[in-house]
Amino acid sequence: MKMYIAMALFAFTVSAISLLRIMSEREFYRLTSMKRAWGRTRGLALHFLSNVALPLVVGVVFLGGGISGLALVRPLIAEEPFQVEENSATDAEKSESLPALADIYTSMA
Repeated sequence: MKMYIAMALFAFTVSAISLLRIMSEREFYRLTSMKRAWGRTRGLALHFLSNVALPLVVGVVFLGGGISGLALVRPLIAEEPFQVEENSATDAEKSESLPALADIYTSMA
């Protein structure tokens, strides 16, 4: 889970640097080209969303996952990629274990 906290810190750093670049006196090339292509308001909004808001949201999600211990991202390479997980209970066993649901379905029919 330390990996998620490190990714969150990286995302916060990216968003902070991008926010400082937007607020600075000098405009940077990407912001200028986006303003030129999309117009001032839309270009600034797209630049803000892609370079500040999105990394900030990703940082919050990964920080929450790192603190709570949830596995947010599955590994790309599985340890046993061709192993199929089998369900322990069949559909009939599941319906027998939940008689209230069976009554609901029969009363609706």
